[in-house]
Amino acid sequence: MLQRNIILKYSPGVLEWVFQTRIWLFLLVALQLLWFLVMAWTRATTNVDKLIFLTILTIINGVLVSLLPDKFISRLRNLISWLLEKEKRLFLALILIAFIVGTIYAYSQRVWVDEESSFLAAKIIANQGVEGVATSYRNVPWLRDQHPPLVILVYGLILHVFGANLFFARLFSVLFFTATLLTTYLLGRELYNQEIGFFAVFFFLSFPLVTRLGSAAMMDIQLTFFFSLAILLTLHLRKRPSSWLSLVIGVIIGLGLLTKYIMFLIFPVLLSFAIVSPTFRKIKYHLLGAALVSVCLFAIWLIYAFQIGILSGQIQRIVDYAGINYLINDIEPILSQENTGSQPPSPEDNSEIIQTRIYQLGVESLLTRIPSSIGIYHIPMLLIAGILLLRNREQPGLILVIWIAIVFVILFLTLPDHRYLLMTFPAIAIAIARLFYQYPQNSERVIILSLLSWIGALYLFVDWHREILLFLPNP
Repeated sequence: MLQRNIILKYSPGVLEWVFQTRIWLFLLVALQLLWFLVMAWTRATTNVDKLIFLTILTIINGVLVSLLPDKFISRLRNLISWLLEKEKRLFLALILIAFIVGTIYAYSQRVWVDEESSFLAAKIIANQGVEGVATSYRNVPWLRDQHPPLVILVYGLILHVFGANLFFARLFSVLFFTATLLTTYLLGRELYNQEIGFFAVFFFLSFPLVTRLGSAAMMDIQLTFFFSLAILLTLHLRKRPSSWLSLVIGVIIGLGLLTKYIMFLIFPVLLSFAIVSPTFRKIKYHLLGAALVSVCLFAIWLIYAFQIGILSGQIQRIVDYAGINYLINDIEPILSQENTGSQPPSPEDNSEIIQTRIYQLGVESLLTRIPSSIGIYHIPMLLIAGILLLRNREQPGLILVIWIAIVFVILFLTLPDHRYLLMTFPAIAIAIARLFYQYPQNSERVIILSLLSWIGALYLFVDWHREILLFLPNP
């Protein structure tokens, strides 16, 4: 249990004043308005009418939340206490919220580019059965070059049973969106307490990218679920070492590897846990056993990939990732344009262009895509939460820092796309929730305003098309 009196004596007075005076609400509104202004000024979208509507709505939301009577907040706290008394009630409420939100957005949002490819591959499998797996890898470059088959297989089965409708495939993602929400609560409860877990759920929900990918027929939310669940089960394993639990963790990691290759990042994360914490070192052989199980499960796919002739190409693609030498979709048109000429470019020239473009993609992600994904209104919360985690040096906070830092640094140096950072979002939500547990004066108002801002962001993104890139050349 987190001891507030111990933490508060180390808290800077300025932070206490900020949270007590509701100035945080003003900052949240101001950042959201700044975000709209930057999009209008840079012409990232030309849908000015929608930005004007959201600007007015954001101001109204800020005023209304600030003026909410204390009696309403008191009743809200009583409702939270009532939900936390029995977790079955809480789980049912969270499942209903996640499934309703996910289903509505699955029906409404625009089609992602990767969804088109995953849907095409799933339809091939739905029509041809198991034999369609090899066919889909031959005919869909997006799948052939870079992805294992687990999620596409399930999508194919769903389309075979319910019909070739993208909405049905999206509902499968909504199930994982719901499961990831519950896993975030359990992680917050395991690391700290019920209240932090509860707050973490709603901060996680208020990250716009979570809902967008959680209701899209892609692989990112499934990967996030497997990654988070593996960490949750490992936290249980350190308390009650068990060969059976070790086996389950290995299967979960293996399923994650069969979802996306970047699930491999779970290994440096767990290894770092064992390096910095004696409690994790005590289960090192259990973790080794889990790793062996996951690798054996993954090896089944490698053997099949070798048989159908795609393994070498996918290995090369992984090498390209590690060498920052991959032609990311965002830069392929630019590269082809810059390479037009009488003389073909040398490999050195190509490499220099590619590395420049990936650097630009990193800047684009860091300054535009990641803030939009988390919600720009959360950025100050995240920065302050991270500073406090480092200052307090408590083991739960160290686990969160390792989780976020390792995934962020490795991906940012190799493939700096905002979608792949979704694996860190549960940890980010828990870190922010811990901040508002430490400073609880206006936590409910901040969560309400964050959720209202999240609704506005989802309305903007439902048919989103970025018309101008700030740091990448526009094709």
